[in-house]
Amino acid sequence: MRTLVQLIFTLVTTHLFAQNAAQLTSQNPMSLTSSPTPNLFQGQLPPPVRSSSGQFVVYGDQQIRPLPPAFAGPAFENWVRLTPSTTAIACERVKQAMLWQLGAPDQWSGKFYVMLRSAVSPDQVIQIVSGKIADKWYYQIEMPEVIDPDRFVRTTVHVLLLEWINRKTQEQVYPPTWLVEGLSELIIADSGLEKLVPAMAMTPQFDLPITSITRQGPKPHLLAKAHAFFSTNRVFSLAELITPQPTNLIGSDALAFRHSSQLLVYELLQLRGGSVALCAYLDRFAFYRDPVEALLAALNQYFTSFKEMEQWWLLKTSAFQFRDLAARYNTPDALEKLRQIMLVQVLDDQATNSTPQWRIVSLQSLIINWTNQPQEELVKLKLAQLEGLRWRVTPEVGSLIQQYQETLRSMLTRIQKEAQANQRNPTAAKIAISRIVRATARELDNLDEKRARMANTAASNVEKGATNQTTQPALPTRQ
Repeated sequence: MRTLVQLIFTLVTTHLFAQNAAQLTSQNPMSLTSSPTPNLFQGQLPPPVRSSSGQFVVYGDQQIRPLPPAFAGPAFENWVRLTPSTTAIACERVKQAMLWQLGAPDQWSGKFYVMLRSAVSPDQVIQIVSGKIADKWYYQIEMPEVIDPDRFVRTTVHVLLLEWINRKTQEQVYPPTWLVEGLSELIIADSGLEKLVPAMAMTPQFDLPITSITRQGPKPHLLAKAHAFFSTNRVFSLAELITPQPTNLIGSDALAFRHSSQLLVYELLQLRGGSVALCAYLDRFAFYRDPVEALLAALNQYFTSFKEMEQWWLLKTSAFQFRDLAARYNTPDALEKLRQIMLVQVLDDQATNSTPQWRIVSLQSLIINWTNQPQEELVKLKLAQLEGLRWRVTPEVGSLIQQYQETLRSMLTRIQKEAQANQRNPTAAKIAISRIVRATARELDNLDEKRARMANTAASNVEKGATNQTTQPALPTRQ
């Protein structure tokens, strides 16, 4: 029997900041009312466009309409016009960028049905309807076809986290505000709005994965804007972020909240195993009434109390304001970053209890069982992460990173050739691909051993340097 529970809530946004600062769209105020049946998508609908993963189904008119007069002027130069095709692309790009930041696989359960409506005004409401059928949530989203790309990204991150934390709930729970804003800001800083939300083309291009976007030369540090902002503004305390007051989300405090949240998410992800902890936090967030208790439960391997976490945050924020973001990673840190990139988080399907358990495995342990699309997208993601790291390391580590990249690129090229050459003989293709991925796994094992030797040498050099400093004779002091 189908059960249907409807909750309608609206995402109302206003211009909170000046011309160069976008509005917060993922926060309350949200008006929450109930409705017995969905009412967004009634009537005759055009054929939808589905995203590459199938999670997003987008309805709307593919035709080009004149821009409404309300959107005239320089303030709207960077706004984008959405079509079903570009919306499907953008939603997938934002999702992949979010999963990239968290180092998480795509385990979606609830679908999103997006309806594009004619744009009327810049402050037009984005309405979200959530319902449940056969123990699975679905979400209907009504948004204007002309939108600020910043607002689009934050709204998409909000609904993605909403879907994540409610996968096993009976009643809807809002995602934590600091995580929505922090992840959104990291995603925008890392990928860029113009690449996350493509402008409409006359001939829409559908299959444009985020990993196909490349940059030439080094890119700014993810925290560059936050670093500049905090040179003249204060960082929010941990309590203000985890349990924000309405005044923290409006006016001049809104931007400080956003950048503080970005810094918090970034620092948590820098902890060893921090991405695993944040994924576990999202998995269990809905089952805690106290947001502080939920966070401490996920981070209990790092902090025994909220006071201890506050002290950690105070040290991090104080050091951040004097940090040189242009500096490269030293060799030990760069090799550790490389080690982390070549690891993958997976859900342990052998867990005996009902709570999902995350574990970390090597990339080669996953590609060894090649099933085409999932592993191919994962490898492309790792290639992009390696490229991002390569610009911020020493030449010696950069050379090692290039070897990893060449190994993975060669594997993808060879697999593609074998698949094309054996289109009529799937068995032969499977055997050939299995041989390729096993050879690649051995090459990656050899590179991992090389990386480990370099890390041991670098650590030994650091220890020797510290010993030399401590055993140097004291300089004579002036009398």
